[in-house]
Amino acid sequence: MSLKRSTIGLKPIFTSLLIGMFVFGCAHSSYNGERRHWTKNDRLFNGKQLEAQLIWRGTYFSDHFRRAYEKRHIELNHLNASEAAAWRADQKKTSDKYHEFFINFYTQREYHEFSLNPDTFWKLVLIAGDGKEISPVTIDEMDVDPYYRKMFPELNHWSHGYRVLFPKKEIGSNFSLALRSVLGESVLHW
Repeated sequence: MSLKRSTIGLKPIFTSLLIGMFVFGCAHSSYNGERRHWTKNDRLFNGKQLEAQLIWRGTYFSDHFRRAYEKRHIELNHLNASEAAAWRADQKKTSDKYHEFFINFYTQREYHEFSLNPDTFWKLVLIAGDGKEISPVTIDEMDVDPYYRKMFPELNHWSHGYRVLFPKKEIGSNFSLALRSVLGESVLHW
C-alpha cells in the first residue's frame, strides 16, 4: 500500500518536471534567444594577409523576433500603455509593408560606404528562396548609442549599424542577404 501511495505521489512531481521543461524550452522566446536565433554573421578576408575586410551581422525582424523586440523596447524605454500601443502600431505598419533587417558591420575605413547611392562601395540584396533578388528601399545608418548597444550587444565602437528595409514580397523560409563589392561577396542564410 505504501508503494501505491509513493507512485501516486510521483505524478505531481512528474507533472511539475514536464511543466518546468516546457517553460525552460520556451526560454527561446526571450529577447536574447530570439535575437540570437534570427541573427546570422559572416566575414570576408583578404586571402594574402588573412586580414578581415568585412565582419558583419544581420538580424531579420521575423514576427517572433519583432514581438520580443517590441517587448524589450517598451521595457528599456519605460513606455506607458498608450505609448506602447502607439509604438506597436508603428511597428505593425512597418512589418506589413517591409522586410526589416538590422545590419551591423565593421570594415576598413576606405570600404565604409554603404547606402542606396549607386556608387556605394557595398551593395546589399535580399535573395528569396526562389533565387529572385530584391533591392532595399531604405538604408538608414543608426547612431551606435547605449540603446542600440543594449538591443544588439554585438555592436562595438568600430561597428556601424543600419536599419534596412526591403519591399514586402514573398521570400519563402530559406532566404539570404548578400553583401557585395569589388572585394567579394558575403552571404547570410536563414
